[in-house]
Amino acid sequence: MGINVNDLRPDLRARVLAAAARQSAAEAEAAAARRAHHAVGAVPAAERPEQPPALVGDRARAAAGARSRGERYRVEFVAYACRPCDWDNLAGSVKEIQDAMVDAGWLPGDDWDVLEGGVASRKCAHKAEQRVEATLTRLA
Repeated sequence: MGINVNDLRPDLRARVLAAAARQSAAEAEAAAARRAHHAVGAVPAAERPEQPPALVGDRARAAAGARSRGERYRVEFVAYACRPCDWDNLAGSVKEIQDAMVDAGWLPGDDWDVLEGGVASRKCAHKAEQRVEATLTRLA
């Protein structure tokens, strides 16, 4: 199934577009955090605060149900841009789109045992052709 951001509900479209706008700031923040981590050293496990579960409520139940039924999905993202980015930068930028797919109910969750995926970057000739296409496939 191909997904165009303009086909999303207005609230999800706004979320996806906002995520794309935040990408460079998030990358800079992550780089600063990595530098700080390496400068100070890792925090021992005994000193780390306890983390709440990543998924709660309906999303947690849906993901648990998909795991119990053995459902698996594959999502592939292809970004078309005049100046294509590296695949690892693209992988980080599609996280919000993947979360929006979960929120929209297209995916039961994005845990490793439910979802696998891939990203690719392609060059396009004109700015009007820039887009991200997502293909979602249910695996056997």
